[in-house]
Amino acid sequence: MRVTKLRCLGLASAALAVVACSTPGPQTAPGYRYPPGQWPPGQPPPAQPAAPAQSSPGLPWLPLAWPTVRLPPPPPALGIFRPIQVQALLGALPSSPCRPHEVSPGNWVGFDCTPLHLSFMRRAVPFHVTKSFSGTSAASNLPATVDHRSDGTEGPIKSQGAVGTCTAVSLSSAMDHALRRAGIADAVSALHIWSHYRVPQMGEAGDANVDRRLTSEGEWPYDPAAACKLMRRDDDSCGAAYGVEPGSADADPQIQGARARADATGRYQLAAVDGLDTNDPEALASLLAQGEDLWVAFNIDEEAWSTQHHQGNVIPDYGDTDGSGHAVVLAGYRTVQGQRQFLIHNSWGPRWGEDGYAWISERMVATQLRYAYRVRVQGTPGGDAPASPASSCAPGEAQDVVTGQCRSACPSGGVPVAGVCLPRIPGLPAGPSLPAPPGPAPAPSASCPAGQVGDRLTRQCSNPCPGGAPPFGGLCLPGMP
Repeated sequence: MRVTKLRCLGLASAALAVVACSTPGPQTAPGYRYPPGQWPPGQPPPAQPAAPAQSSPGLPWLPLAWPTVRLPPPPPALGIFRPIQVQALLGALPSSPCRPHEVSPGNWVGFDCTPLHLSFMRRAVPFHVTKSFSGTSAASNLPATVDHRSDGTEGPIKSQGAVGTCTAVSLSSAMDHALRRAGIADAVSALHIWSHYRVPQMGEAGDANVDRRLTSEGEWPYDPAAACKLMRRDDDSCGAAYGVEPGSADADPQIQGARARADATGRYQLAAVDGLDTNDPEALASLLAQGEDLWVAFNIDEEAWSTQHHQGNVIPDYGDTDGSGHAVVLAGYRTVQGQRQFLIHNSWGPRWGEDGYAWISERMVATQLRYAYRVRVQGTPGGDAPASPASSCAPGEAQDVVTGQCRSACPSGGVPVAGVCLPRIPGLPAGPSLPAPPGPAPAPSASCPAGQVGDRLTRQCSNPCPGGAPPFGGLCLPGMP
């Protein structure tokens, strides 16, 4: 497949753009198959060649074969299906500055090509986990495999369609995971997230949604045509794909009514986003091993990321890129011949990769990862108020709004979030407040009960890390003395 590359918008902590380019004509790539009825109107159906057998990876450190846990296929992607007007889309490509790309058979994805921004997400809480990359994970004491699909904490696969909304869809998937860790099996509305910023930038996605209460996918399901109408770039090619006018949402009473209902039914608050200052695979694997999903952005090569180029469901390694970027979720890792491959939960629907997932090497994480964030969420599945502290906790304790475990209440009387008492600084929540507890105040770190130590960040009593070291903000990080 011939792909014309553009010099496109990269992704910064404050601004992620998803950038790539499309095929120059209506034919599909070798080995691709259009779903029935999805070839360009007025043209005969293309030949349906047999899918080529997957050859072994061409990289020396990858094995000829590796064991794979085959999980049941996920349900179809959530949201409203809108067929893409392929002929109109292809006709608009020569003049479109932001061309879509066919990433799997008949699956066209929208990208962004706006100028590069170099600023961090303004409202991210710094979280330092820097560690030098050794180039191997053979000596790690972490589990060999972590797959959050197997513990039921991954939310549904979603599809952004031919609109550059990967920042919103991936953020909603990261929130879905945080909710499932708290025992709430629901999905956050990606369209509600998108409606608050409407430009394909990761930093804007986080900054515009921190502190907001977001509705569920069931209340406002994702509709790529509505997402295109919300897009603030009026020349976006999604208009040709869906036959709508980008940027027309403000004059659309149906979308405005849906947004008002979503605002009124918001139940899941994006409490905070932690900015990780590392692209070290070992440090990121440590967070994944502790149950976290990570909201991340990669430099991408659009050919390598297309399903047809995957080898054994692994994205092949690539070198220099043209500035293309894409936001996804990391949901685990596995170890193959002493090297890790990280599990990507993508926003390109279940026809991409293996039911919406694929693996990428730790070398690509070390060299092509741009930004990584932890997402903290609070909320309940059936009400408009944040989760209240559990009455079953002992006096002086509160239920962590992410883990659901009883922990020492924060010194301010607030509820801990993922083991951390959030600071009260402009633009960031400090967590819901608790009434004055009837029991004694939380014990200082110097007087922790037997078997517990003081957390280095929160100064609260908690269980020690393996080896006896105290945790930092409720986490045991690699290399911590």
